[in-house]
Amino acid sequence: MPDIPVTSNYVSLKEADAAGKFYKVLEGSSGSGKTFSILQYLIEKALSGRRRITAYRDDQSTCRDSIVTDFMIVMGEQFGIWKQAQWNGSNFQYRFPNGSVFQFRGANSPAKLHGPRREISWGNEVMEISWEAHRQISLRTSEEIIYDFNPSLNSHWVFDKIMPRADCAHIHSTFVDNPMLPEKARIEIEAMEPTPENIAAGTADEWGWSVYGLGRRGRREGAIFKAWDITDDWPEPMMCQRHGFGLDYGFSLDPTALIECALFQDRLYLRERLYEKELIAQANPLDPQTPSIEGRLRELGIPEHARIHGESARPEINRALQKSGFKIIPTIKSSSSILAGIDRLRTYPIFIHRNSQNAQREFESYTWDKNAAGEFLDRPVDRDNHLIDAARYWALGELNPQRSLYSPKSKSKSRRAKSNLKQWR
Repeated sequence: MPDIPVTSNYVSLKEADAAGKFYKVLEGSSGSGKTFSILQYLIEKALSGRRRITAYRDDQSTCRDSIVTDFMIVMGEQFGIWKQAQWNGSNFQYRFPNGSVFQFRGANSPAKLHGPRREISWGNEVMEISWEAHRQISLRTSEEIIYDFNPSLNSHWVFDKIMPRADCAHIHSTFVDNPMLPEKARIEIEAMEPTPENIAAGTADEWGWSVYGLGRRGRREGAIFKAWDITDDWPEPMMCQRHGFGLDYGFSLDPTALIECALFQDRLYLRERLYEKELIAQANPLDPQTPSIEGRLRELGIPEHARIHGESARPEINRALQKSGFKIIPTIKSSSSILAGIDRLRTYPIFIHRNSQNAQREFESYTWDKNAAGEFLDRPVDRDNHLIDAARYWALGELNPQRSLYSPKSKSKSRRAKSNLKQWR
């Protein structure tokens, strides 16, 4: 490797490789140099022998905007070997002169991860990647798998299924371990530390400092949803008291989010079905390759008769999907609808499907806002809540406190359905 600066993460990766560890899990704070160290390590691997290396993020557009950009920087500015002619921008892959291939993919559709085997896989920000996606990736990886993350969740499959393994190396780092971190970035991270000065300045964030400063797991102060759990089960829709979907729209900055909701035996089950940016509303017959909400709904097998509660702020998308045959029900909003939706969701024990990583992350981080004095307000922080918003739309439309959720017939069904939870495969 050329004489370029490295962090302790790179050194630890080399040591884990020499020790024959199949899994290498990098847990750490923001700015600790995880991404650049992994790229340095993997580019060196690609140059040392012919290999197929695949890097994953939750979706393709996030992959493009994050690690593809960093890959180009490391290849050009550090290794000095970037050749534009060897980059396939439509297929998101770079071919090295020795035949090695470095490709970048989204992992939000496990069914699409079937494909050729590879020697090395890398899951960037693995908190966003589902267990099912991991299984598909691991079955097709022969040499090693690398995962990295900021510990923004307290529960995740990487904690209990990967890190305890004997063939896994756990590498921890913080921003202090990265001498190349820009000074302004360092100042922003240190501003979260709950010192008297930062508290007085209003920049202190105990949870943010724990996760992004110290690289430790911790539950957010002021969490809105405290009583939720992870499940591998999913109830049969026909046996549910209520069943349907919530849909929140985004495009370039925010994802379009679809969540499946089921009320079964007075328990609320939630399953993330779609979380993707840059989706147009309807399929374009003149350009069928452009991804659309309509296309994704059909790929997911969402029935046209299913009740989908959509965001009322985008009536043009609701109308487009209705014309495509889907039963879109615009959510009626009011000044109190956010709190009303949260209240209806919190009425029930909540179970989030294990494969719904973005939903788990949102429910973990959703908190009440604060005023300048640090006092909690009666409103949530409006950030990173796309699936939660979608669940609220469904709850406002389906969990109406004015009407009974039961009929004599549904009570009978509920009693007969006590063992009717299906294992999701």
